[in-house]
Amino acid sequence: MITLIVKYFPEIRFSGGENVSLKCPFHKDGKERRPSFSINTRTGVSYCYTCHRGWNMFTLLIEMGIPKDIVINELSSIGYVRETGKKIHEEIILPDSILHAYRWCPVELVNAGFHKEVLKEYEIGYDTINDRITCPIRNENGELVGILGRNLPDRPDRYYVYEKELSGFYPKEYSFPLHDYLWNAHRIDRKTDTLILTEGFKKALWFIQHGYPSALSLNWSSMSVKQKLALDKIRASKIVLALDGDDAGKRGVKRIFDLYCGTLVMSVPEYPIGKTQPDELTQEELDIFVKEAKERRFYYEYKH
Repeated sequence: MITLIVKYFPEIRFSGGENVSLKCPFHKDGKERRPSFSINTRTGVSYCYTCHRGWNMFTLLIEMGIPKDIVINELSSIGYVRETGKKIHEEIILPDSILHAYRWCPVELVNAGFHKEVLKEYEIGYDTINDRITCPIRNENGELVGILGRNLPDRPDRYYVYEKELSGFYPKEYSFPLHDYLWNAHRIDRKTDTLILTEGFKKALWFIQHGYPSALSLNWSSMSVKQKLALDKIRASKIVLALDGDDAGKRGVKRIFDLYCGTLVMSVPEYPIGKTQPDELTQEELDIFVKEAKERRFYYEYKH
């Protein structure tokens, strides 16, 4: 791959890492003053922080005007087309450099009470082009596998997975199975005593900010089988199900109990009157919420 990259980018200078910076070939006639184009010398994945676009080696060379038959021969000679074709059907690892495009602080969350330091630590950013709060989704090894976008409150379609934008990295359409992953699972101690499970990353982050780092998010109101398998690896002795107190949250709780069939100790704490979501609770209310969940009898009663 390096030989091929050097052929088309002879000005490249290696600094020891896999990702190298270059002048983008697609704006200012390739003569920008400061390099904004990054390419991974192992995978051929590239991204421009000015264009806000990404490419794999195939789409990059095609857009640079290289004839398709030449591109196919070049990539076939190093096994690239065959290799990427196989990975499309498996987990796709994205370069962390993509997150630099969303490095802005989400003011809406700061106004809602979140600390800037916490947002930065957990890589919560902002997409200035689409006006969306962004959240990286990582696998259990901490590798970036997707980006979740959250629209501002006054807009419809609250959640949005960045598939269309990221599909430019691969010769086939990129598809991200959001519901296969648990947000924050890679940070959790595998032998933790109590886990707190929420519906969304914002609610899990609210617990984390208030002193409960073992908080996870399902990224929606129900648990998938793959999420259950990921949760099993953590080996927690208790799980506090802090799903929303609405009908969808209650159905989500029932789904979790059905998946586990009573094999794990769980608690469904009660929200204070007038509140149905974790991020509506104050520090005192959160402390009582978690304390009661740990002390009460662990049971579940589902009412249709």
